[in-house]
Amino acid sequence: EAILNQLPTNSFLNFIVSTKDLTSSPRLIDLISKQLGNIKTGTIEDGDIMYAVDFFNSLNCVDVLTELADEFSRISEYPSTIFNELMHLFWEKNEYHKAAEYGRKLTDVEPFNSSAWTELADLYNVHLANPQAAVECADFALAIEPNSLGALIVKSSALYEQNPEESRNIVAPCQGESRGSESRLPLHMKIIG
Repeated sequence: EAILNQLPTNSFLNFIVSTKDLTSSPRLIDLISKQLGNIKTGTIEDGDIMYAVDFFNSLNCVDVLTELADEFSRISEYPSTIFNELMHLFWEKNEYHKAAEYGRKLTDVEPFNSSAWTELADLYNVHLANPQAAVECADFALAIEPNSLGALIVKSSALYEQNPEESRNIVAPCQGESRGSESRLPLHMKIIG
């Protein structure tokens, strides 16, 4: 605790690294929360938030990140960064429900981010076997970016078991206008059609 109190509040990375010796402390989250409370809103760069995620993950202290995600969001220049990082962290750990939870928080903070909606759709479709949620997320992505190939592919894939014809119709425009034109679809989607 004495180490944390001695750090300048504007030295975010020094602060993060200093917590390494405190990871066994039951008060770690309280101590970090107190220090984060002293940091001005929107003053910490994305790279520093990404470093904090990697750092706490390497120490097996992901609970610090999840407990304080809203506080990390508040101090970041881009409030969505922590949610994006946690979504990917849990995705890599095969903790798909937690990944979806942070994907939803990401889209709450950045509702016009078509890539975030597409990733969330893919997560629901491939890893959570929830094609309805996948289609809903893909539809949000397509409302933002109507020609998003990724969102079209995820939506088509999510619909395929229930409605193969509709699935094919979604990707049909991506297959080229005339014979000999280059298809925008990856090989696995050409097989569906």
